[in-house]
Amino acid sequence: MPRIKLQNVEIAYEVQGELDKPCILLVHGLSMSLVAWPPPFLRALRNAGFTLILFDNRDMGLSHSFADYDTPNLAIQMLKSKIGIGVNTVYKLEDMMVDAINLLDYLNIDKAHVLGVSMGGMISQLIAINYPERVKSLVSIMSTTGGPGLPGANKEIVRHVMSKPKSKSFEDILEFTLKTFALIEGPDHPMDPELREIFIRALIERGMKRDGTKRQMLAILASNKRYKRLPEITAPTLVIHGDKDPLVPLACGEATADAIPDARLEIIEGMGHSFPHEFISLITDLIIEHCKASQ
Repeated sequence: MPRIKLQNVEIAYEVQGELDKPCILLVHGLSMSLVAWPPPFLRALRNAGFTLILFDNRDMGLSHSFADYDTPNLAIQMLKSKIGIGVNTVYKLEDMMVDAINLLDYLNIDKAHVLGVSMGGMISQLIAINYPERVKSLVSIMSTTGGPGLPGANKEIVRHVMSKPKSKSFEDILEFTLKTFALIEGPDHPMDPELREIFIRALIERGMKRDGTKRQMLAILASNKRYKRLPEITAPTLVIHGDKDPLVPLACGEATADAIPDARLEIIEGMGHSFPHEFISLITDLIIEHCKASQ
């Protein structure tokens, strides 16, 4: 697995395809590494003629860990964010945006389609705002504007996420993470339990770090003015969201589409905060159509 040092941040990445073909930069969400992308999802995009650029966000997977830095108390910082006080954080989403741009620079990719999921959607929106010349098109999936007044995650999810595994053992971390994913998938299309465990084991083994997740959450809290600049986005934009998303409710996707000029909103009925295999063909067809129309 190649890794490169970009402005003192080491990023693990993978290129699937030839770099002289149209490229899609894939930016994943909170706690996720590049092994989280469903293989059928990637295969469909490659079969459509796209080269895929995947990477582990900082603080996750095989990319640079900020474990040597003090991590501010998450509950206190969430309260500060809610009342409008500045959040203490090791880095912001804007820094994660620069990681992605530096990777494109390293690979000599002048312009790419940018696709982000959840937190990755936030980072992708920032790329489209700040580097419009690098973005052929934008796809924002199960993400949000970060604006005020939008509904938050289901309370059961919040309570669970704010708790912690029984111990630091692999099995207790696995049990905790399995419950996390069972909660965010939504009620209509849960993953097969055996497949879910295989998926979660792969994430943990690659490097799913709890403190890294906290620092990424702080990065989100510290980058809460993005919604004010979304109307500046000029890239053709597709917003995809499930109507049963318990983590980032549908209203957040609707707000994203409303904020970005001429954005197209596609609502997937029954989808939660995951990629159910039943919807992968539909989702990839939407993405392929959008990206090919924006070449």
